Amino acid sequence: MKEPENFQDWKEQNSKVKKVHIIFSKEQIEKFKLYEKAKKKILFEGFTVAYNGYSVIRIVASYDETIDISFKKDLTPQIPSDVESLTVYDVIYLSQTSLKLIGIKK
Repeated sequence: MKEPENFQDWKEQNSKVKKVHIIFSKEQIEKFKLYEKAKKKILFEGFTVAYNGYSVIRIVASYDETIDISFKKDLTPQIPSDVESLTVYDVIYLSQTSLKLIGIKK
């Protein structure tokens, strides 16, 4: 999911540290909240969208560009086909969500 436009401004505005006075529409706020909810479900840390084409999305590990995963727009992975096939990579960082799912709490 792409980060919505002005998401960082909205996040800062809702922060107790810094207040920014920008008016957002109800539709924008709904997109921001949906994006935040989706971010909480991320299983692997450090990946960024490298390509978001017509039918394929390619994500790359920001810490090692040789680690990349491609998905069809319907989220069917092209490769790898399961989580276990990610073990061919030297390093993949699990998110807090993943650690919690497998019973490791930080």
